[in-house]
Amino acid sequence: MKRTRCRPELPAATQEAVVLDLNSIVSGPVAIDNFKNAVEAFDFSPYYDKHIQLRGCAPSWAFLMVYEKLASRVSAVDYLLDDGKRGVAIAIKTPLAPQP
Repeated sequence: MKRTRCRPELPAATQEAVVLDLNSIVSGPVAIDNFKNAVEAFDFSPYYDKHIQLRGCAPSWAFLMVYEKLASRVSAVDYLLDDGKRGVAIAIKTPLAPQP
């Protein structure tokens, strides 16, 4: 019996990743209103067209807010999960496969 995959393999990112630490957007305790205002004011242009890895000590909604700002402007986005060792990158958005 052949097993089928629920989801296809995602292509690997082709460029070196740039880390964006959510603590560089806002420091201290993260509250929705404060973080939302900080995200609106933050200059994301240095990250455009790059492979981004998001990290930081923040609630999941904070990562989603940042992802929403970056998704259409970057080549790939990973979430860096701290496993207590070196970290694990989890792909959120991967680059599109080249069209034939």
